[in-house]
Amino acid sequence: MNEMKTINTLAIIVLLILAVSFTSILSAEEESAAQNLSWLEKEAKKGDNVALYILGHIYIQQTKISAPDLDKAYKYLIKVKGAYKNSANILIGYIYSKGSKNIEKNIKKTTKIFKEASLILTSEFKELTTLGKGLNSMNEKSMRNYMQRSIQAQKDHNLLYGWAKEYGIELQ
Repeated sequence: MNEMKTINTLAIIVLLILAVSFTSILSAEEESAAQNLSWLEKEAKKGDNVALYILGHIYIQQTKISAPDLDKAYKYLIKVKGAYKNSANILIGYIYSKGSKNIEKNIKKTTKIFKEASLILTSEFKELTTLGKGLNSMNEKSMRNYMQRSIQAQKDHNLLYGWAKEYGIELQ
């Protein structure tokens, strides 16, 4: 009987140690995430398009450090220019499909944005296909750029067509 009490006590101690360790790991992860978020916000204030896009993407989702905030996401995404503009527009279309505290739900706007994004993606895929024919002659920097563009285009395609299907929007 005493042996069983000892085993139960040891099991409880081990569980408590694991729980305390796990809590400190989560706290460290959350602290790191908060620091990264703070850095992204500083970069976004400087107009960094990647930071603006990432922040918009973060605020659309539920994360460890933030609940979805479509108004905040929109505030960042609307400022994106350059290479991530089409990606940001797809997320803006999603925001219009849901609506928020300050943005009225508007499926017509969503449809317009998604159709425009689809045309841009089609053009991007054609250009990537052409570039892909010269993969053997690309230097390392060009190859990395090509791969990043290809991955982002595929992500955009998956989001766009998934949401379009969800809302019954026909795309090319």
